[in-house]
Amino acid sequence: MSTITVSVHRTAGAGPGSAHGDLTQRMSGYALGSGTITDALGPDGRQVKALVLLREPALPGIEVTACPVKLLHLHLDGAAHPVVLCLLPDQDPAPLGDLSHPAANEPLCEAVHRLHGEHVCVVLDSQDAACAEAILDRARAEFRALTGAPG
Repeated sequence: MSTITVSVHRTAGAGPGSAHGDLTQRMSGYALGSGTITDALGPDGRQVKALVLLREPALPGIEVTACPVKLLHLHLDGAAHPVVLCLLPDQDPAPLGDLSHPAANEPLCEAVHRLHGEHVCVVLDSQDAACAEAILDRARAEFRALTGAPG
């Protein structure tokens, strides 16, 4: 599994819960960071968005090393957004399961709502880590092409 650098812009604090187990427990037992991937630009020229499960809230501007585990297509306030869901390198992605079912994505949407209280979120679908990696490969190539960064 590859690692990426996520610049955290905001964090939703964790509620009481377990740091192990299924997604509901993990979303309530971890903090969720929202940010961007530092060396990846989407087709619109903006940095690729990311969500990362953290063990504790992070201050804005902190960069964390994370592993992309899912590509989410979020419907946020009426518009679709691709978002890379990440875990810390030593976290097990197996309990995340398939986030494309409404019951499965409810904890994720609740956590996103804690991040952006004014927004309505629905997970349209999710794809596996290979799809997230493919999007990131293209986004990194776009970053290098537009910035002249070595690659």
